[in-house]
Amino acid sequence: DPACDVDEVCSGASAACPYDQRVPVGAACSDGDDACTSGDVCTAAGVCAGEYTCDCNGDDAVCDTDGDPCTLDTCDASSNACVRDVAAAGTTCDDGDECTLTAAC
Repeated sequence: DPACDVDEVCSGASAACPYDQRVPVGAACSDGDDACTSGDVCTAAGVCAGEYTCDCNGDDAVCDTDGDPCTLDTCDASSNACVRDVAAAGTTCDDGDECTLTAAC
């Protein structure tokens, strides 16, 4: 995730690339286009993530804001809050690449 990755700079003094570094865990970041998250921070996995906080008023479509086919975004009718779960490993999905024959989460 670019929001949680520190840009490395080559000095030119060596052919070796610098070690890949991440922003510290818990550093504030922005996950970009996901309007349903707040309090975005960098995780130990190097991903910018926040608390999922959309009000959905019974409409599952309101919850699908991340564009990730491997998340299951639904509306909890009892709380009118969106719930984001991860699809099971191996779940068939479309990665948007016409050259991929079988994509899976």
